[in-house]
Amino acid sequence: GAQVAAEALPAFAAVPPGPVPSAVDPIGFAGELAGRFPAVPEVVRARLLRCYGADAATILARAGDSPTTLAEVPQMVTAEIAHLVDHEWVVDADDAVRRTGLWINGPVSAPVRAELARLVAQQV
Repeated sequence: GAQVAAEALPAFAAVPPGPVPSAVDPIGFAGELAGRFPAVPEVVRARLLRCYGADAATILARAGDSPTTLAEVPQMVTAEIAHLVDHEWVVDADDAVRRTGLWINGPVSAPVRAELARLVAQQV
């Protein structure tokens, strides 16, 4: 293919050294989450850690001591949807389905889509 002179490429700021803010040691951080949020089921903490890294703590803090889960998806807390709207530009149920990975297990039911739509609408 065609080659481009280095001078023609846009200048980008150097990425500062250090860890990515959401990158954490999963085993160590899982223990920290369990200590900080013992009332949250392990399956919920593990899912949030897998999906959001260090932001899992932010989502769980937002959820409070008694996090509300989705009726049809008990491993998902409603605070996750608020986080998606505030930090990842989710604007509707389809965005939430894509971002949460719910689609991986097959078609998402109408009740789940309706609940996601309601939760997103509360945040937007």
